[in-house]
Amino acid sequence: MADKKKNALSPDAAKILLLLLIPVIGIGGTASVSIIKGFSLREILLNTAISAALCIVAEIPLKYATFEEEGSGWIVLGYLSGLAMSLLSALGLEFLFPLAAPAVMIAFLSEPFNGAAALILFTGISFLVLYESSVYFFYVLISGFVLLVLFAGQKNILKVTAALTFFSVSIVTFFSCFFLMGLDLSPELVVFPLVGMFLNLLIVSIIRPKLIENVILRKEIFYRRVIDTEYELLQTLKSENRREYDIAIHTAHFCDMLTEKMNADRRKCLGICYYNSIGVLRGSRDNISVKSLSMVRERDFPPDIIEGLKEYYAMNNLRLSKESALVLIIRRVISDIYLFIDSNGGKRPVYNNIITTVMREMTGNPRILKSELSLNDLNLISEKLRGEALYYDFLL
Repeated sequence: MADKKKNALSPDAAKILLLLLIPVIGIGGTASVSIIKGFSLREILLNTAISAALCIVAEIPLKYATFEEEGSGWIVLGYLSGLAMSLLSALGLEFLFPLAAPAVMIAFLSEPFNGAAALILFTGISFLVLYESSVYFFYVLISGFVLLVLFAGQKNILKVTAALTFFSVSIVTFFSCFFLMGLDLSPELVVFPLVGMFLNLLIVSIIRPKLIENVILRKEIFYRRVIDTEYELLQTLKSENRREYDIAIHTAHFCDMLTEKMNADRRKCLGICYYNSIGVLRGSRDNISVKSLSMVRERDFPPDIIEGLKEYYAMNNLRLSKESALVLIIRRVISDIYLFIDSNGGKRPVYNNIITTVMREMTGNPRILKSELSLNDLNLISEKLRGEALYYDFLL
């Protein structure tokens, strides 16, 4: 998998590229088009200042957005093409602006709030350089709502709420511009938005299946592969360090049973189970956290798993999520059972004694106390561990 991605634009490189190019193209392009169209010096300066503000607004969510390896190139292409359509529409090519719809949709792939910011950037710059065509701002805004509906299911509801708020502010801004500029609302403000929405949806319907196939589904398939016990990295662990592999597999067994009951993310949890000690493949357990994270990053693992491993190893003082805290507890129980077996010549321990000791220590551990686990979650974990006495015999 890693070999196939060597030629792909990395998420960090894509983000840096966009943070540099958006202001260069957005601000420089707006100023250049304003000069070409013969705007007054005051209008040129005002347009440049507003476009700078728009670029800043667009870069705020972009800076904190999470890019996937497969989608990084698409996102860069989307922003650059969207800005190009916005600027070219001012040079007598207004028909090009609806082509910004796919660019907005691509931005939504990173997260809705990011897509909303891109929508404001593209339509805002078009509005600046096309005073007489402010209707374009409105109808692309409408299509943005449709795009939000199409992709909202992929993202966190709080970010969707933020995006909707952003849209609402944009609508208020649009009508404020009409009021401040003394423009009259005309029938075209009803007809053009509908025509524009139709054009945008037509473009989106053509490009969306390709994007889903190459970005969303490819990412989903890879996510499924890395939490499959047949994944190459786990098979290497199995052949080179069977004990660590067994601990990971048995930890995953219990976590898999508990995640649904605890309303936790199963895939993230399994990822932490399987890869928290994968660094042993690079030698001893010294600096195991650094080694493990290095290995999963090299293979461009899903951000959720990487974040979970950071939580598990308390990097950057991250608070334990339900998933990372669950793995921490279960792995400790499985590891202590194996430790007893190894220290007593394969003798079977009294499992409940080990479970009681571990749960007592864990419930007094500051990291667990500050984690997302509730008292009910801890009781559920304890009950499940105690109720599987027959399963532990498989460890012998």
